[in-house]
Amino acid sequence: DHVRGYGPLEASVPIYREMTGIQIQWDKRSLKDFGDATLEVLAKEYDLIIMDHPHCGTASATHCIIPLDEILDQDKLEEAASNSVGPSFISYFYNNHQCALPIDAACQVSCQRPDLMEGIPLPQSWGDVFKLADMLRSRRLFIGAALCPTDCNCSFLTLCAQLGDPVQEDKFTTVATGTEALHVLQTLYAICHPKSSTWNPVSLYDHMSTKNDVAYSPLAFGYTNYSRKGYSNKRLAFGTIPGYDNAILGGAGIAVSSFSKMPHEAAEYAAWLCDENYQSTTYIETGGQPACKHAWTNEAVNKLTSGFFSETRSTIESAYVRPRNLKWPLFQETLGDIIHDSLIRNKSTHQTWAAIINAYSQYYP
Repeated sequence: DHVRGYGPLEASVPIYREMTGIQIQWDKRSLKDFGDATLEVLAKEYDLIIMDHPHCGTASATHCIIPLDEILDQDKLEEAASNSVGPSFISYFYNNHQCALPIDAACQVSCQRPDLMEGIPLPQSWGDVFKLADMLRSRRLFIGAALCPTDCNCSFLTLCAQLGDPVQEDKFTTVATGTEALHVLQTLYAICHPKSSTWNPVSLYDHMSTKNDVAYSPLAFGYTNYSRKGYSNKRLAFGTIPGYDNAILGGAGIAVSSFSKMPHEAAEYAAWLCDENYQSTTYIETGGQPACKHAWTNEAVNKLTSGFFSETRSTIESAYVRPRNLKWPLFQETLGDIIHDSLIRNKSTHQTWAAIINAYSQYYP
């Protein structure tokens, strides 16, 4: 229900109707529902679904979506694969099938208020982040972070990947890596703006762009809208994360329901939405964040977004793809709840780790 999601989809409706005579109607849902809602329910109600790649295992196990390799021409799939940025395309390839096409691309990035950070070097490491917090505090400024339960989970996964021991499809991280990642999150929470534990990326950026007390955020999914002139009170600038690489991949894919009575028409529309001709023009112009590599390197697109894509492209090219098996969506929600609870209750890293491993063993006995 953010303009980044619905803006380019709604804009496509009259254009596609004029081209093909086919009428599309889009409904909105919340950011949390996008990450957590079950595909099986949505598939019974809609021809097309915008989905999160961790749900590929669910899609494969329940057969609620049609693999696009079964209904789209191979040349269109190859074009989408070669044109997508970072691991966006392969994140939807699961169990030897292409569950969806990447329509939106994102990963965790850093963010700053250029007017508040003027003259201050941007952090290159997590040690730099914590030093920056002390410097900003003397100016009555904060570091901000998206530390609601969902984003606690995502940041934990990024940190594990940065430490060289990422959570994988069939293997969790080690105790040494997990507790170190939790320690970084605890340290970050201790120096952040007091509202950080309630923020997702949108609420973080809404605050940063309208208030004057948060100058920098090291880790949250990027939203190009806030780097555009005129979108909010103060423009935000985005860049690489501390440590540069292994930021968790976000974004969105478009899939076709197995219950659709017009699957081929739906697939053709999906491919058209993901083509560079639409992604580099109307898609970006109406608030979208394209998955097409051409859009990320387009000079006009970068000018429109004050360099959002050029400044964050290296981060998304090295992004980490989280597990996508059947049980992962439920486990990741539990993981986020455990970490969030540990931060606000100031639990020890070992106590938190024990709770995480206990939950993991229940989902993956």
